Amino acid sequence: MSRFLRAVARALLTVLRAVFLLMLLVIPVPVGELFHKLLEGRKKAEATQVVKKENPD
Repeated sequence: MSRFLRAVARALLTVLRAVFLLMLLVIPVPVGELFHKLLEGRKKAEATQVVKKENPD
């Protein structure tokens, strides 16, 4: 029985490692795109122009 439990624990550990590695590969892509879109939006904001009015003295 203990041999079976050890095998199950080993298999569970292997599956958890595989899931962790997949998450490291899959999650950064959408997060990187999200940050890129946030920074891109800031760069597209145009500066306001100050119109200087001349005084007709």
